[in-house]
Amino acid sequence: MEGSPSSSNAQNETTPFTPSEIARLKQILLNSSNHHHHHPHSLAETASMDSDYPEFTDSTHAWAVFADNPQKRAGGLERAVGTVVILFQLFTYWLFASEAIEDYQAGQVVVKTAHADCLAADEEPQGNFTCEAEVTNQLDAFVAFFMLGVFLTSDFLQAFRVIRDAPNGSPLVFASLAGIEVVCAYLAACIAISYNLYIGEVTDAVEVGVGLLFIRELSQRAYAGIRYGKTKQYKVFFGVLTSLVVIGMVLDPVWERKFAAKS
Repeated sequence: MEGSPSSSNAQNETTPFTPSEIARLKQILLNSSNHHHHHPHSLAETASMDSDYPEFTDSTHAWAVFADNPQKRAGGLERAVGTVVILFQLFTYWLFASEAIEDYQAGQVVVKTAHADCLAADEEPQGNFTCEAEVTNQLDAFVAFFMLGVFLTSDFLQAFRVIRDAPNGSPLVFASLAGIEVVCAYLAACIAISYNLYIGEVTDAVEVGVGLLFIRELSQRAYAGIRYGKTKQYKVFFGVLTSLVVIGMVLDPVWERKFAAKS
């Protein structure tokens, strides 16, 4: 019968919340969802997970920049690793740029000759060689610099935001260092690209620009190698890294003896 106690009890068992309570729960869930989807812009208010950085995510750059943030699990050792990676990148950019500048100033073009003949002639062979010297145009330059721009635009934006939001003191210093690394990557790539355009090597101009950007990946590759789950495996990472470097240096003369053309 309608309105009987048994019917009322069944209704209470199947609908434990009143319509107003259900509406209130929906509002709470909606507010919670909005809270999780609107991340704070302040660098000091980001989440505490080691990989959850507002910029330079999953890279040792983030360790160098955010080690001062008490909400991040990056300390002095992580900052040292991040700084060393940045300094190594800057050194590598300098090598690329300085070699391109030397070739630029000498007006050198690609000359192909036998390696043994080049050494025997004190790097001034008199015969048995060919050279290439072609001309590029503005379209070639656009292609090369467009590729470079696509790769680096997001990095420039990240660097700008990090420097803008960094507190004064050491956070600003290391944020600026990360920004300098991005600028130097761009300048070194520009010099290398410009030289290859000068000697007419369009594909080489694109390759050297993109190839230089692989140096920027060192930060992310080091981060991926050091982190293992929620731990950091420094001993394993540097042990394997040292082994690979030593093995490569040992194999280098072996390959030279095995494959190099005999004079």
